[in-house]
Amino acid sequence: MVLGVSHVAGVLLLSALLRSGASTAAAGAQLEFLGRYFHEFRGVTPLAGTLVHEWLLAFLPVSVLWLAALRLQACRRQVLALGVAVAGYCAATFALLGDDVERGAYLMPLAFPAAVLIARSLPPWPASAAIALAAVLAVAQIEAHDRPLAHASLAHDLRVLSAGEDPYFIFGFHDEVNAVLIDWPEARFVPVYDWIPRTADPGFYESFCESFRVLMAALHARSVTVYMTVDAMDVMTVDPTSPLARFAREYLPGHFVLTPVSHGATDALRITARKD
Repeated sequence: MVLGVSHVAGVLLLSALLRSGASTAAAGAQLEFLGRYFHEFRGVTPLAGTLVHEWLLAFLPVSVLWLAALRLQACRRQVLALGVAVAGYCAATFALLGDDVERGAYLMPLAFPAAVLIARSLPPWPASAAIALAAVLAVAQIEAHDRPLAHASLAHDLRVLSAGEDPYFIFGFHDEVNAVLIDWPEARFVPVYDWIPRTADPGFYESFCESFRVLMAALHARSVTVYMTVDAMDVMTVDPTSPLARFAREYLPGHFVLTPVSHGATDALRITARKD
C-alpha cells in the first residue's frame, strides 16, 4: 500500500514539475496516454489475454501455485496484496502493449514475491521444483521467441533484395527489427511503430508528411534506396481512420513511386521519388 501511494504521488509530483519547468514533455501526458487506450477499451477479452500471456504463461507454474498460500492465515494479506499488484500491472501492461506480447517483461518484479509465497506454503521439495520449472520454462519461451533460424532467413532475404544498393528500411513488426539487430546489425532502419502518435494531435498528418518528405529527400540525395516492407504498410493501415493510414493511402502513393519487390518470404516496396 505504501509503495502504491508513493508511486502515485511520484507521478503527480512529476506532472507538477513538468508544468513549472522548461521541459518540452507535456504535463499530464501519463494520464492522457493511459486514457487513450482505456477510452477505446472494448470488453475484457484483450485484458484477459494480457493476464494469460504476461502472467499465467510467462511464469507458470509459479503464477498459479502462489495461490496455495491462501490456506495459511498468516499469508492471506500477502496473497491479497500480490493479487492487487498483478491486476494493476496487467492493466498497465495492457495499456502499454495492447495486443503485443512481451512474455512477462513488465511483471517480472512480481515473480519474486510469488515464489516467496510458494516457499512459505509448500514443502521444500515441491516448492523448489516449481520455482526451478518456472525458470526453465521462462528461458524456453524466450528461446522459442528469438527464432534464430527465422531471423537469419529474413535478414538474408533483405540482403538479397537490396543487393548492390545502399539500403534504408522501414519496418513494421518486431520480427523484422529483431532480424536485422541480430543478423545484420549495420543495417539502417526505422520501425513504423515509432511513428504512431501517442496522443491526439490535429496537426500530426501535415507535420508527419513534411518530415517524411525531408527524410526521403535527404536519403535520395545520398543515393540511398528506401524499402518499406509490406508488414510496415499493414501496421500503418490497421486503423483505417488513423493519420498513418491516410498517409499510406494518400500521401505516399501520391508523391512517390512504390515498386513491389520480393525475395523468399519477404515482400517490400521500393520507394523512389516521383518525377513529374
